[in-house]
Amino acid sequence: MSHPIQPTTDCPIDKYLSPKEVAGHFDLSPFSAYRWIGEGIVPENYVRRCGKSRLRLHPSIIPLLEEKFAGARSNA
Repeated sequence: MSHPIQPTTDCPIDKYLSPKEVAGHFDLSPFSAYRWIGEGIVPENYVRRCGKSRLRLHPSIIPLLEEKFAGARSNA
C-alpha cells in the first residue's frame, strides 16, 4: 500500500476537515482521529495546525485511511 508524500490535491484551508468530521466518516469518536494523528497513522503532512490547539485534516486523508483500514481488516 502506498500513499503520496504530499496530499493529492492543493486545497484551500476552508475545505479541510475537522478531526470530528474525519472520525465521523468511520462512525467513530473524534478522539480516534486525534489518536491516529498521534500514532502516525495520519501522516503529518495531511495535518494543518490552526492556532494552538485546532487541527484540520486534508480531505484526501479519507481515501488513505479507508485503504489502510481495509488492509488491516484483511490481515486480521
